[in-house]
Amino acid sequence: MEKEMLKVQHLAVIRAALRYWDEEMGPQGVTSFRHYLEEPTSAGELTNAHVTFAREWLAQCELRYAMCNQAGTQLTKPQLFQYVSEAELVCDSELAQIVAVLVSTRHQ
Repeated sequence: MEKEMLKVQHLAVIRAALRYWDEEMGPQGVTSFRHYLEEPTSAGELTNAHVTFAREWLAQCELRYAMCNQAGTQLTKPQLFQYVSEAELVCDSELAQIVAVLVSTRHQ
């Protein structure tokens, strides 16, 4: 059974939510979303520009998977995988974990 991970469908939901928020709630100002934050003070001063940037950046990202150590601080394999199942095939250690990676396709 495939481990439940962030998938392209989940990323589509996040993109749609950010687009809705940016287009429908953004014009009402930042006070419209402050009470939706888990910890309003931990994010610093949020602005509508932050929501717009997040929406635009995520729209240009591709989801990939990688192998890293249990602490999540170092890759254990040098490649990225398009599917979780591909990463599972090369997972050769119980000390490794599969992580989701967002890769920006935005060219500077």
